[in-house]
Amino acid sequence: MNQSLKSSGFTLLEVLVAMGILAIGILGVVSLQAISMKLSSGAFLRSQATNLAVSVIDAMRTHGTANYNTGNAFLPSTITDCSNISSSLIGSIAGDRAIWLNQVACTLPSGQGRIDVTGSTVTVRIQWDISNELTQAEQDSGQATTQQLVMTTRL
Repeated sequence: MNQSLKSSGFTLLEVLVAMGILAIGILGVVSLQAISMKLSSGAFLRSQATNLAVSVIDAMRTHGTANYNTGNAFLPSTITDCSNISSSLIGSIAGDRAIWLNQVACTLPSGQGRIDVTGSTVTVRIQWDISNELTQAEQDSGQATTQQLVMTTRL
């Protein structure tokens, strides 16, 4: 009775190749996760900027456009405390603009706002810093480190 012995199982080389393929797949999933986190952070900031622009436009529809015009310059917030807004500002149009500028500064990194009123056309510009979302190579290549949202409407 001469039986040939058949080998069963996997050889060490097959196991190493399978582990290499698995490692490459895991690295791909990890890099996709990092890219996803970066893009979702940017989308969150853009949606916050959109909400801020809509809120000031709604306030102008309610109170009129007087005293909202900031001219041709981005204005930083004059309020430095993001947790406490003086009750003396609430209710006045100039106070509403100051509160809005404070919300822009407190909601977005290095956020600044600008409102241009020309007749019945209102253009709201919000600018913020995105340098923490860029890699060092992107910053070194001269890629813009600020992002801007521009919303124009007629009142």
